[in-house]
Parts: sequence; C-alpha cells; structure tokens
Amino acid sequence: MEKIKKGVLYLISTPLGNLGDITARALDVLRNSDYIVCEDTRISQKLFNAFEIKPKKKIVYNDINKEKTSEGIILLIKAGNVVSQVTDAGTPLISDPGFVLVNRLIEERIDVIPIPGPSAPIAALSASGFSGSDFYFSSFPPRSGAENFWKKMNNIKSVLIFFESPNRILKTLTLILGVFGDKPGVVCRELTKLNEEIVRGKISELIAHFKNKGKILGEITFLINNKVDKNEKTGIVTEKMKAEINELKSLGFSNKEIVKILGVFSSDKIKKNQIYNYLIKEL
Repeated sequence: MEKIKKGVLYLISTPLGNLGDITARALDVLRNSDYIVCEDTRISQKLFNAFEIKPKKKIVYNDINKEKTSEGIILLIKAGNVVSQVTDAGTPLISDPGFVLVNRLIEERIDVIPIPGPSAPIAALSASGFSGSDFYFSSFPPRSGAENFWKKMNNIKSVLIFFESPNRILKTLTLILGVFGDKPGVVCRELTKLNEEIVRGKISELIAHFKNKGKILGEITFLINNKVDKNEKTGIVTEKMKAEINELKSLGFSNKEIVKILGVFSSDKIKKNQIYNYLIKEL
C-alpha cells in the first residue's frame, strides 16, 4: 500500500449499500486516519464496525455546520494529522457536503487527495444501456418551479441523470413525460442493496410500472436519454422539414419541385426519395 500522507485531506468514496464495494485503498487510508469527517457518524459507524476502523475522533460535517467546522478541520490538517472525509454513501461532494471545505483547503494550498470508488450516478449510467460518452448530472430536481426546470433540461441533448425521493418519483416522471415526450428512461432503486431494482423503458412505461408497484421505497437515481436521435439527421423527415414542405406546398410548388428545392437547400441530411415518400403518403 502507498504511504499515508499527513497534512492533506483524503476524500474517500464509500459503498452505496453493499459493503463489498469498499476498495482496499480506502480501507488502508481510513484505518490510518486520526480524524474522519462524516456526514452522519451513526451511518458511518456501521462501516467502521464492519472493517475495524478506529479513528481518534469522528467529526460531523454537514450543510448546517460546514462553515464553522471547516476551519477546525483545517487546523487539524495543518497540525499534521491524517484526516479523511466520507459521506453517508458514495463519493464526497457528489450531491453531498464538502464543497466549502475543499475550496478552503485549495485557498490554503493544502492538498486534497481523492480515493475513488462507488458513485450512484456512474453506477446507474453503466447499467442503463445508454451511451456513457456524454452525460449531464443535476442531483435532485427542485420542488418549486419544476416545470420551468424541466423545460431547461429538455434543451440539453444528452443522457440526463438525477436523484429523486421515492415519494416524488411518479410526480416527477409524469411532469417529464409532459415536457420531453415519451423518451427512453431508466429508474434505479436501491443500487447495490438487497432489493436493487433497475427498470428500463419509455417514460410512460416507467410510470405504469411504479403505479402498479404500490408503495415505493429506497433511494432512487433515474436517467433520461435526451440525445438527438441520429435518424433525425440521416433519414427521417423531421418536424422542421415538415414545416418547410408545408410552406412550399402552400406556395403552389409541385411535389417534384419541392423535392428538388429541399434536396439542394435543406440543412438536414436526407435523401430526396424520403422527402417524396412523405409527400405521397402524408400530403
């Protein structure tokens, strides 16, 4: 194992639920830490008990006390202690406390060392069946102004990843359906835990599944595939194209003339015969 450094902060990823997901490096650093900064010491103690981790002291660090506690942690690090930070589950700072502390350490030119490991958004993306080449993560959707929020999200043409509470997931999915249409989605519930559930399908199918399920329990990560369909650029008559066709039709152009005009001037990559087939079948 590597030499444990003093005078730095270790950011340590911890299991989402399955304790077997802890890394050997994370255990080595935790076992050699003088102080461990925790979001909730009661939750972290379960992990410590399982792996015989016994720090000198556990420090509570959360959104309520982050400003005040950060300064005390900095003093402990400067004094040469081995200090680590964990959250209740997953990777610190990913929708968890730690931003204020890390930025203060950067200001003080103190090294911050990440110990990578479990992360719910990445775990969900890897099992979704969606391409992981680009994605957008935005934690929990807002409760107020939700419709405007989703309208803004609809402009991001990527795989979108969010957290949601079990008692709000149906309401959220219904709102998304109204804004996005029936896009492909995935809901991951209780990742890595005994009752893990990964449901894939159109948004309407996800709504139907959870309506039939009854009471919904557990932590939820969900994804929407909002990428632009390649077919829109390589073969399907798009809504933009339809509007152009209708406008030319209203101006009295023949089908043959419309095909020629759009085949030459349209920015959409589409074959002339597909424009013609649309004209014959739909108009």
